[in-house]
Amino acid sequence: MSPFDRIIGYQSIRKELERTADALKNTEKYSRLGASAPRGLLLWGEPGVGKTLMAFSLIEASGRKHFICRKNQPDGDFINDIRKVFEQAMKDAPSIVFLDDLDKFANNDEEHKDSEEYVTVQSCIDAAKDFDVFVLATANSIDELPDSLIRAGRFDRCVRVTAPTGQDAVEIIRHYLSSKTFVSDIDPEVVAGIMAGYSCAELETAVNKAGLLAGYEGCERINERHLILGCLDIAHRISPDSILTEKTAEKRGGLVKQIAYHEAGHAVVCEALFPGTVSAVCIYESRGEVSGLTAHREIDSHDLHSQLLEAIIPFGGRASTRLVFGYGDIGSVKDLECAKTILNSHITQNGALGFNLLDTFFENSQELMHLQEQAISAKMEACAQEAERLIAANRELLTAIANELIRKGLLVAEDIRSLKQAVCQ
Repeated sequence: MSPFDRIIGYQSIRKELERTADALKNTEKYSRLGASAPRGLLLWGEPGVGKTLMAFSLIEASGRKHFICRKNQPDGDFINDIRKVFEQAMKDAPSIVFLDDLDKFANNDEEHKDSEEYVTVQSCIDAAKDFDVFVLATANSIDELPDSLIRAGRFDRCVRVTAPTGQDAVEIIRHYLSSKTFVSDIDPEVVAGIMAGYSCAELETAVNKAGLLAGYEGCERINERHLILGCLDIAHRISPDSILTEKTAEKRGGLVKQIAYHEAGHAVVCEALFPGTVSAVCIYESRGEVSGLTAHREIDSHDLHSQLLEAIIPFGGRASTRLVFGYGDIGSVKDLECAKTILNSHITQNGALGFNLLDTFFENSQELMHLQEQAISAKMEACAQEAERLIAANRELLTAIANELIRKGLLVAEDIRSLKQAVCQ
């Protein structure tokens, strides 16, 4: 088993690490070609995405001795520790110095880019230049690090590690699910739809939360509902206890019914455009306020047509309440902002409606901004009309989802599939 097998997903980063480890382990192969081993690598990104795991996988695969440097002492003592770590690494070369959380070595603000800690690290890297010492580092952000420190020659590569999305997220979730006991096979994309953009640590916590919920209920196996509740708790701070029950819904009356139809509208439009993509629909209570949420899987971001269709989904709630109650509700304000954000991105950055509307062509042009605003406004009108058409065409499914949502408070992907099948019969 390769040390890199511990890294789930992140295939491009894994390849980078594998190449680096091979160059550090088999230096003669590269020296015959006149190529020298890389000097350093910096992995940076938000906490919980696996940077330290990647770093230790590289260390193990390289076969080199390594020396770890973390800030755990007062400034003066820590600066001495930095020097001692590099001195030991030079004595035991070929070796690796691992600077963990490099951006925490000094106070994190612009005024400390020239702090003694960074100056010391920089001078130590230069002093170790001829001793075959590879410098590996992790950081949550590189904004506070001096450019002179992270330039090529000191750190040959600065690799950003982002929160997993798309197939990376699916693979990581599948890995976490493999250690749990479920009633049946769970589609990891259902989880990915709710947890898109969250760190590996948060994905793992959500899956584990499902097991805790199942255990508390005395279940021998975890079901999809447990998993969705775990995800909602971690991703949206919706605790299992806040999900509305049928009894609570009766007390709230018309408000719950309105929210139910609003969320059902989002679900219906989403399923009409992208069948099988709704992960969860729920109504919950937070600080005395009743709210709703509809979560769906990620839409293929490489398909411009799908990108524009995605902007129709936010109009589903408004279209539903207009059809059922004769008016749009307050909850549609955030939906309109969401639709505008989606369309603005695809029109002004991805060229979904033509290159003449791209930001990069005419920067700071008042005429361009006017054309963009017109295009976005017109497209929002078209999306709203299409959402109303889809709601009217799927009125029976809309009612079925809304009624079941009022009864249960939470519908998962399996519930949506069952309702669709019942309506189609």
